[in-house]
Amino acid sequence: MRLDHTIVPAKNKDETARFFTDILGFQPGEELPDARFVYVNDTLTLRCDEKYSDHVHLAFYVTDDELAQVIERAKAAGMPYGSRARTDDNQLGQYGGGPRLYFSDPSGNSIELVTVPTLRH
Repeated sequence: MRLDHTIVPAKNKDETARFFTDILGFQPGEELPDARFVYVNDTLTLRCDEKYSDHVHLAFYVTDDELAQVIERAKAAGMPYGSRARTDDNQLGQYGGGPRLYFSDPSGNSIELVTVPTLRH
């Protein structure tokens, strides 16, 4: 398991992304209406996002076996998970051709597990 991407809460996505590219030297990425991607390296993406101000989002790339183990542990603990962020439908979602799921840690931070890494430029 490794960190795939994280959301960086941003008051201004462009200013925040410029900090990471201009000061830290990371590579600029795609733009969404509320977010801009920054590539730290081949395995880590920052999503500078104006929608997220109340919590952190961490997404981990996992194997199918690791995903199955996490689901079993979540079920055993009675922890809800969902196919989309902030849901608890106990279903798997899809991303990039593979399953993914979301759940929240005890502090309300968003945790995502993906079996297909976030697309790079």
